Amino acid sequence: MGDAVARSFSKYFHTGAAIITSMNMGSCMKSFHPATVVLVAAALVGCASAPPRNSVLAYVDGDPLTRKDLEYALEVAHRREGLSTARELDVPRYVEKLIDDRLIVQEARRMGIDREAEIREKVDAYILRESVVHLYSEEVLERVFVTDDEISDYYRKNYERFIVDIIETESEEEARTIVHALNTGRPFEEFSDRHPASVARDEKGDYVVTRKSAAASVFGAIEKLSPGEVSGVVGHRDRHYLFRLIRREEAPEDGLDLVRVKIESEIRKQKVDERSGAYLARLRQDAPVTVDENIIGQIRFDEGSDDRDRWLKDTRTLASVGDVVLAVGEFVAMLPQSDDSAKEKVLNRWLDFKIVDREALSRHYEDDPDFRAKLNRYENELIKNAFLGSVIASRITIADEEVEEYYEGHRDEFLMPAEYRVQQITLNSREEAEEVLKSLGEGAQFSWIARTKSKDAYAALGGVMEWKRKDEFENPVRDIIDTLNPGDTSPVLAIDGMYRIIRLMEKSAREVWKLEKVKDQAFRAVYREKFRDRYNEALGELRTKADIELNEKAIQHFERMFKE
Repeated sequence: MGDAVARSFSKYFHTGAAIITSMNMGSCMKSFHPATVVLVAAALVGCASAPPRNSVLAYVDGDPLTRKDLEYALEVAHRREGLSTARELDVPRYVEKLIDDRLIVQEARRMGIDREAEIREKVDAYILRESVVHLYSEEVLERVFVTDDEISDYYRKNYERFIVDIIETESEEEARTIVHALNTGRPFEEFSDRHPASVARDEKGDYVVTRKSAAASVFGAIEKLSPGEVSGVVGHRDRHYLFRLIRREEAPEDGLDLVRVKIESEIRKQKVDERSGAYLARLRQDAPVTVDENIIGQIRFDEGSDDRDRWLKDTRTLASVGDVVLAVGEFVAMLPQSDDSAKEKVLNRWLDFKIVDREALSRHYEDDPDFRAKLNRYENELIKNAFLGSVIASRITIADEEVEEYYEGHRDEFLMPAEYRVQQITLNSREEAEEVLKSLGEGAQFSWIARTKSKDAYAALGGVMEWKRKDEFENPVRDIIDTLNPGDTSPVLAIDGMYRIIRLMEKSAREVWKLEKVKDQAFRAVYREKFRDRYNEALGELRTKADIELNEKAIQHFERMFKE
């Protein structure tokens, strides 16, 4: 398998896109024993053992809401709102929000929404995705260790210093001419002085090369030299080089701590790739894989434009991993358009994904209580959103008259942004700007000073600028523009190393956009109002029928912990 297998296995785990691709390849995901997966997922809803009373914040018809539920909800909210607001959250209010969500989920389950195909497919996908992550951690990450000796050995090998002299030329011909001259006994320094290298020297004035700092071709040539020896011509990018080794020095003793973390990371990555490759190779060796090589050999796109369409309709089995089947048409759909040269790469990629999927699911990580709890929260979120879509959103209708009525009743929401016309004077120093500001306060004419002293492109116009919206000004101007009345002058403002004074000349009246311009915005506003009303109505009915018990002591305890 080699490095390609290692990269494939690592990429599978490190990129969500790869996993999603794996699950979307035709009907492949559905081939993973869907009935078994669905039954397991459904069973998770009620299998968890009862949580301790002091961790329960509330009961909703006997269904406990725990601290972990709240922590998960807060984590999701922080990703949207930013962690900076976390300690300002009203915990009791958030508990009420969790109660609302649980009421919706319970009602959705009573309606059978949790059994809809789309929900079950997403639950299956979650089980697969999390199982693969667990497998990778268990079989790869947790089995990779980096020792101090490995770090030290890596440092000695890769940071050993080669002190060299260098001749750099633009052409290989010129470099070979110099080689001939060196062979006649002329000194290296004669040409290195005339053709100096365009690389940096160290603080001592030496050219230092290490395995980590040089290209492989360059280091390979230098590594073989003994002190005083000269390399052959080495081409790198668009230059040609000759190297003379002056001396070799061990990696400096005091340098290891500066690069220890980086070295450990590099060694770990290499080991992870190696472990990934070896593990995947073993899985492939043991997996029940079948491939119809005869069909693969027949797939060609060079017979005409209809060739690909014909193969896409082929339902024969091309390959399988256990009972997971890849049809010919599905395989061809994965290939680049009208290109059959990538067949082996694409097929191996599919096999690798399916072999890993099969192994991950066979471990039944979903039996773990923490996994079940995470799955239950994820499924509840899916069910809640499906309820909001099918029961609330889908029943909202909005007539044009309602949009027009909202527009007329909320015209202040549809105002055009104000525009400003200003004059400005730009100067090089704050001292000069303060002098000018003082002169303006004593009655000097703004336009005259702008023409005679300003250092910007508007000086010839007396500092007068075109009309601008607030967001088109630089930050200092934007911050103070609304504090000025027409005729007012600003204080000195520091902008990009210069110093500016502005005078507000005019400010436009804010007109209302015509309905045609903001119809979509008005439509969304009406939709939000209707959605909120229907949501509150449905929730009110659910709360009326529900048995809700709050554990005030547990809520207060969590609130104290959260704010500490």
